[in-house]
Amino acid sequence: MPSSQSFSDLRQPKFTEERQQENNEFLSKCIQEDLGFKDGKPLAACSIYNCMAHWHVFESERTAILDYIILRTS
Repeated sequence: MPSSQSFSDLRQPKFTEERQQENNEFLSKCIQEDLGFKDGKPLAACSIYNCMAHWHVFESERTAILDYIILRTS
């Protein structure tokens, strides 16, 4: 008899890994490209900050995404 774990629970780690990769690729593009300014605000910095706030990155002491950004900009 199968465990009480649902199919969606079994797929969660893979989805999380795929989503993390997509997030890394998006941030990489923001870091590498000159996105310019809009209304005097730097688009890359604003995009990165908004994504990180949405992903609750600032609530953790250390996250993979911050390490990724640091490595890409060093």
